[in-house]
Amino acid sequence: MKRFHFSLQAVRAWRERLERGAMEKFAQSARLALEAQRRLDAMDAEIEQNRSAWRQGMATGCAAVEILHRQQHGAFLEGRRVARLRERDEAERQSRRAQADMMTARQKRELVDKLRDRLQTRHDIEAARVAQCELDDLAAARHLARGNALDLVDSSYLS
Repeated sequence: MKRFHFSLQAVRAWRERLERGAMEKFAQSARLALEAQRRLDAMDAEIEQNRSAWRQGMATGCAAVEILHRQQHGAFLEGRRVARLRERDEAERQSRRAQADMMTARQKRELVDKLRDRLQTRHDIEAARVAQCELDDLAAARHLARGNALDLVDSSYLS
């Protein structure tokens, strides 16, 4: 019997390439989301440091100009935080989208793999059936040959 040949192997290879590309895109977008979260965390730390300095200045009775400067700097930092928060949210959205694309690509590749496995199983069953038929034919031929030889031996005793 012929070797198994999967006629959709080119489709399978194409689906694997798409899946690898989707995995790479997801990995990159996850890294970007993580970096955006780190930048947001650093911004939060800077804001907290500014607030702490402002509270300390208020407690020690520093100059009004310095307190005003801290307040303005705090407002500036809050504005930057909002921008960082938007960046992080967008990066997370892109990461979720890339993950969904990766999962879709994986499902499509697995669909082709399941088809290949089913066809391979059918082929293996058919190959086993053909091999069994060949063995049965060989056994039958030997049995007939042996039976004819016994008939000749039996007929020589009868004469």
